[in-house]
Amino acid sequence: MGRFDESAFDGSNYLVFRGFDESFVSPAKIALVLGVSTATLDAWRKGRRAIPAAKLAFLTLLLADRLDQLDELVAEKESDIRPVDHNDRDHWIALKLETARRCLRSQEAHVAKLPPGALREGEKLFRAVWSKHHARRGNGLPGSAQLGWFAS
Repeated sequence: MGRFDESAFDGSNYLVFRGFDESFVSPAKIALVLGVSTATLDAWRKGRRAIPAAKLAFLTLLLADRLDQLDELVAEKESDIRPVDHNDRDHWIALKLETARRCLRSQEAHVAKLPPGALREGEKLFRAVWSKHHARRGNGLPGSAQLGWFAS
């Protein structure tokens, strides 16, 4: 796995995609959630087309939620305390998730500069997907604490 290098990404638009890659989410799943074709997603990933601002805000929220879910899973697993073997799979996963967190932090800084309307629309999309996903699990709508810096 290579070193994290934000300079390899133009305008930070692609960091959200790198974060999803590092957190084990396939482009096909991202396209499905966004309701776009894989060709459209591929054009966004490669910078051939601009990502609509609201979709970029939405993707950033999805990545943050994904990393929160993975952190919960890792915390549950860490109750089995054992020495770290730097060659083992758990260490590899931890490194990938740290890279994803760095991508998210950089992406959040970029998204914070988007127009307020795009942020609101991205949050609205996120709430709709989040509530649909968690309704199947018997949970309610997220509170503002779960939305972090997008909370009003």
